Amino acid sequence: MEEFVSAACGMAGFQCVRDLRLKFGQKRIQVDVVAATPSLCLVIDCKRWKRRLSGQALHQAVLRCVERTKTVAEYVAGNYPGENLVFFMPLMLSLYEADRRVLHGVFVLSVDALTSVVRSPEQLLAGSTVGVKLSPSWLDFLESYNLNQSRLKKV
Repeated sequence: MEEFVSAACGMAGFQCVRDLRLKFGQKRIQVDVVAATPSLCLVIDCKRWKRRLSGQALHQAVLRCVERTKTVAEYVAGNYPGENLVFFMPLMLSLYEADRRVLHGVFVLSVDALTSVVRSPEQLLAGSTVGVKLSPSWLDFLESYNLNQSRLKKV
């Protein structure tokens, strides 16, 4: 699922990283897919659960997605400070339609909705966002992460 999501976002013009792992301060996080443009960064959590997302499990998953999004934004802001406003937004994708489409400001969508989201990501601005000011070179972080991962896999 992560490969499909990354490919779909890439075809829509986003720079993507799959399986992003960061250690920042006392936090360690793993993000399924990060899809970014110079002004927008989607922190995507892919859920391949065997049934619809609902109840306490959905609530906890959404809160973890929000926390990971904040951590990614803090990490990038600490390494690429600047003057350009970039919005970081959590997004949760599932194989099934969730009981609630928005929970705690996070859009919880079926993977079928991904195409419309990447074509018009501004609709996500109504949800939970973290705005940080970054240098124009902040996307270098994603490129260098991809290069480092490629080197590690070849060894």
